Amino acid sequence: MRGRPLNRAIGSLLPGAADPFFVAERVDSRVSGYLSQGYGVLVTTGGSGRLSTETGSSILIKRGSTVLIPHAAGACTLAGDVQAVRCLPG
Repeated sequence: MRGRPLNRAIGSLLPGAADPFFVAERVDSRVSGYLSQGYGVLVTTGGSGRLSTETGSSILIKRGSTVLIPHAAGACTLAGDVQAVRCLPG
């Protein structure tokens, strides 16, 4: 996938041909709570927990939360029971 280390614990929601343009991937903190560095939007679809950034910020999230993650936040981690969709540019 063009060298980008994405969290592929659950998998992409789009066909591989879309990857150069847009990426939407499922994430589940029970499988892997690691989110690689990159600009993106995290839409929480289930559960609740905490999103923490490499720079030390953190926020409580729950089903329905939508969070913009700037590239400058670094790698992030999800703690708790969080299921989400992470959207990234390709």
